[in-house]
Order: sequence, then C-alpha cells, then structure tokens
Amino acid sequence: MAYTYPENRLEIIDGSLRPLDINATDTVLVIERSFTGPTNTIYKATDLTVAKNIYGDFSPLTTLAARVRAAGAENIALYRIGGGAYEYVDIFGPDSSLRLTEESTKAADNINIYIGPEPKNPSRDCLIAYEGKRIFYSNVLGGEVSSSKIQVINFDKLNNTLRVGTLDNPVPFTEIMNHLGAPAIVASVKPTKGLVDGSEYIKVNVSTITGFDVQKDSLGSVTITKAGETKSIPYTVSADKTSLLLVRFVDGVSEAVKVTDTLEIKFLKTLDKEALEEKGIIYTKGKDSMNASYKELYEIVDQALESLELVSTKVVVVGDWFNLPNIAHGSTAPNRLEYLSKGSDEDGYPTYEWSANKYLYRKQGSTTETVTDISQAELDLNGKPVIVKYYNEVDFTHRLGMFANSKLADGKFVNVVIGVEGPVSRTPRAILNWVGTEPSRDLAGNIVVNGTGLLGHRLMVGSTDYAGGYFATSNGYVDGDILVDSTGFPVDVGKHLSIVVSQVGIVTNASLSASGAAGYAGLVAKLGPGQSTTNQAINNMFLTSDLKEYQRRALSSAGYVVFMDKPKGLTVYSGDVATRESSDFDYISTAITIAETSRLITETTDPYIGQGIDIVTLAALQTALTTALANAQREGWFISYNFKIRRSGYNTLLIPFVIEAKDELRQISNVVRLTRNDNFIEL
Repeated sequence: MAYTYPENRLEIIDGSLRPLDINATDTVLVIERSFTGPTNTIYKATDLTVAKNIYGDFSPLTTLAARVRAAGAENIALYRIGGGAYEYVDIFGPDSSLRLTEESTKAADNINIYIGPEPKNPSRDCLIAYEGKRIFYSNVLGGEVSSSKIQVINFDKLNNTLRVGTLDNPVPFTEIMNHLGAPAIVASVKPTKGLVDGSEYIKVNVSTITGFDVQKDSLGSVTITKAGETKSIPYTVSADKTSLLLVRFVDGVSEAVKVTDTLEIKFLKTLDKEALEEKGIIYTKGKDSMNASYKELYEIVDQALESLELVSTKVVVVGDWFNLPNIAHGSTAPNRLEYLSKGSDEDGYPTYEWSANKYLYRKQGSTTETVTDISQAELDLNGKPVIVKYYNEVDFTHRLGMFANSKLADGKFVNVVIGVEGPVSRTPRAILNWVGTEPSRDLAGNIVVNGTGLLGHRLMVGSTDYAGGYFATSNGYVDGDILVDSTGFPVDVGKHLSIVVSQVGIVTNASLSASGAAGYAGLVAKLGPGQSTTNQAINNMFLTSDLKEYQRRALSSAGYVVFMDKPKGLTVYSGDVATRESSDFDYISTAITIAETSRLITETTDPYIGQGIDIVTLAALQTALTTALANAQREGWFISYNFKIRRSGYNTLLIPFVIEAKDELRQISNVVRLTRNDNFIEL
C-alpha cells in the first residue's frame, strides 16, 4: 500500500467561465416576464438559484424555468421580455441621457441625484448619484466612482447649465423634472428694514423678484456688492415665504447691511413647463410589464421574437397565453386582444395601432374623414366600400408558430410549447364550461353552430367563419393569404405547436397551479428521434384538476396535449400537435424526428458551402449524407430514407429527402380467453 503523506492540496479549476452555447441540441428557451434582470438578453441558467436572484424568485420567468428543470431538462436558457428603465432623454442636450440600467418598477427606490458645481472646483460641473447616503456614481475629477446601475451619456462638465438638488440634499431620481433648474442672477436689489415675527431685520422681499418662487427655487447665495467688494450674507426665509431675512438687529448693534446697499441675488431657477418643453426632455418611468395589458403583452412578445430571429433552439416555452381574450373570438372583455395595424416610426422602431374594428372606411362625401360604420362608407365604382385602413387579426399562438416556421429557412426545426389558462375554479361545472362543446356540423362537414370553450376554439377546430388551423400567411397574421409549399400544400405551422391543457402543481410548490407547458417542454427536450411524449411520465408534477376520459379524448382529438394520472405518475395522454387532419404531422414524435434529421442534414452539408461544384465534391457530399443518414437509421431515428443530389442553377444544389418516419404505437388490444389444459390452443 502506498504511503500517504500529510498535506493540504489546492487545485484551481479553470473553464467555468467559458461561453455557454444556446444552440445545444436539447436547450429549452423560456420566454416570459420577470420583476428584475436584463431584458432581451439570453441567459443560460446553469444554476436556478442564481437565476432567481437575478430575475426574482417568483417571477413568471423563473417559475417556468423551475418547472422545466423539474421535468428533467438539463439545458435551459432564459429570455426576459418587457420591462423598461427609468430614463431622462436629452436632459443634457441632444443625444444625451440619464438612465438607470435595471428595468423594473423599483429600480429608482432610494436613488438620489445631484447635478451642479464640483465641491472643490465650482468652475466645473459634476453629477453624483446616491443610493441612500452611499455614492455609487460620481464624475468629479479625481474622485470618479462608476457603477453599472446608471448610465450618463454626453454630460458636459464645462458647459452644463442644469442644476438638480444640492450636495447635502440630492433629489430623488423620479422627481428630477420637478427640481430641474438653471442658475439665474437678479442684480440691483434694494433691501428694506422692518419687523418680522417681532424682530427687526434687513430683508429682501422676494415676491418682487420676477419668476422667483421661494418654495420651488433654491438659493445659491446672497451677496453684497459694496465699494467693489463682494461678500456673502447669511439668510433665512420668513415664515410666510415672502422674504429673505439677511440681518437681525440685536441690542442696538448697527446693521452690517444698509438699505442703501446694492445686493446681488443668485438663485437656482426651477424650469417651468414651457422651458422644459423647449429643452425636449423625455422622462419614462421604470416598469416590469407584470401588469401589462394583453395588447401590451403582444407587443413585447412580437418584438422579442423579432430579436430572436438568429437564435435557434430545440424547444421554446412561453406562458399560458393560448386562450387569452380576443375580439376575433367574440370577447367583449375590457382587457383583450383587438385588431392590429403595425408600422414603424422615423427611426425604424415598430409602432402598434389597435382597433376594435377591422376596417376603417372613407366617409361618404369626404376625402379626409373616416368611419367604422360600413353604412356610412363611400362606395367605389364597383359599389364596394372604400377601405382606408385595414387592421389584422392577431393571436399569440399563431405568432409563435410563424416564428418557429421562419427557422426552417435556416435548416432548424423548433418546437413551441404554449400553455392554456385554467378554468375559473376546480368545480365540475367550471371545468365542464372550460372544456366546452364541439361545433355542430352538417352532412358535408361544414360547421353550422360554433362550439364553446377549448373544444370550440376558433383556430383549433374552426367556426362558421373560419376553417380552422394555424397556417403560414403572406402578412404574418391569422387573416393573411395562406402560403403553400413547393407541392402546393398549405404550410401548416401547427406542426411546431404543442398546446398543453392540463393544469398541474409542482411537488416543491404545491400551492402554485398552472398549465403543464413547462413540464412538457422539459420532456420534449429529452426525447430523441423516433421517440414520442405519448405515455411518458413527467417528473415532480401532479394534476390539480383532472378530466374525465371522454374529455381527454375530445381534447386530444382537437389537437391539445393532455395529461393523466397513472400508477407510474403524471403521464402524457397523447403527444399531439396543433395541425389539421390533412397534415402529415399528427404527433410530436414526427416533429422531433424531422427536427433532428433536419439538424443532421444541415450540419452534414454545411462544410461543402463555398466549395466548387465538381464530380469530386458531389461524390464527397453523397458519401457524407449517406453515412450520416445510415447511422441515424441504425440508431432508430426512422425506418428508411432516400435522397438525390441535383444541380439547380450555376451555384445551387437541390437535395430532396424522403424520410419514412416510425408509426407511433397508440394502442395494444389484448384478447384474453380462458381454457382447460387439454383444450389449449395457441393463438
């Protein structure tokens, strides 16, 4: 046995700070709001405890992430949407700003600001920010303090003309606009003598100073100019706020200031409304978007998805946004989605205009006025109303489907999981109304009476005015022209969408009930090609409101994902996706297979981009693809495959693939028969 010497060893571990890859093949990207933390930034959540410290312990973002992790997902990325910073734009002039970096409603709590002359060099201005009494930012020359909590852009120390607060009394960040001032001087002021509160004073009646408000404006100094000399005079303010009390007579002592003296009053003039408007300062309050209306929520989701154009991940999970009130579905709720006209401002930032009406018509007999009432609309030569503006039908699920479908152009297949808001209560009646009823159809299959609840959802099952389905459209909205693929078949984006109905609790927080979308996303992330979520257990979760078997069947047939309890735990009833009956993509298993196969093909062919097209290159590409797909087949991704490499133009190759996916085992029929030993028959 080797002898072990007594010693204390130290090992320094390297590599922990290496960049983390969002593009890991099993990454779940969680998109939601939070109380704090960076916005529009991907954060790889390797430690959820750390993530909760950043984004808030009970924020929707971290709550979703915890459920994804509980279901077994190893790679989780967070993307906070919404939020806004406290900011003063153009406060120091054009292209300047004063901004708190934390985008939340509480970011400005206990933050105070001083803007004015440097303590030891009054010829130069400075900005000092306090948190309580602690300085966390200062640009005083030789005493600089910097913190990531604040951004100061284009502050000119030599030419700044603004004043805010004093060194002893800085102004709360949220009240800067009420205290924003500029230095002003009133010269040739003559003092007077009189009694104030029973004492004799030399005083200045400030009510005579035009524009000066002793309650708003702060005094910098009061000086006396006499025989070419200037000296400061101490002062107090009278109780009635009308006078500056300069000298008090005590015991017959002669006054230091005579009424014949010339006084110069220097004060900080608070800017009035007109002066503020002239400067064009824009103040915005901090926000966390937790209480955003559904229209505001749609706007921040839309902007987030545009920002995520270049990001690819296996699974995206969002909040319970599927069945939010929508005017297109007949909702009359004050807080609802309405019809949208999206544009952009002069700087290219998106603008959103909402309307309760889909069309804006030109008014009869007018070239400028518009109406929403079609009976008052101007008619064209064909007798049709003249439409001035068109508003589009929007939907969270469709928007997410369009986002996922856009990734196909980059060779990426993305699965999106979205939750459903649960019933108003757990009573049988509430659950019954929530599940709803299927539409009534005629013999030809046309809907004649709309359904209700989830089973009557207009986009999932159709209605009297819509055939149903989530399709890619020319304008990106539900009511746009449906796009078709190269074979002329409608592009069904439902193949990317898993809509989770079941409401669950998490073992570590039984009181918190929400849809099982996050748990389902974690399960999808773990599955490989050829596998399905059907009959798979979801760890660490339990149903908070169960459904009857006929309800599970009906919801599953409509394209929803439903859970059920089994002896092995919480289990997926059926891994459905939100496609129409005509689609080849009935179940998530097919989507997973295509997703992984697409990734494999993209990775295999990418090294050949940029090479010359010749016989050697084509042969090498043929071999690489055959090897990759053959290995995938052996691993059980699919039953068979076939492809051909074709020349399409001078610098383009066309490689059509055919994948024979596995049929998902949905049912086993067991036949049991009793018999005697001497009559045993093998089936």
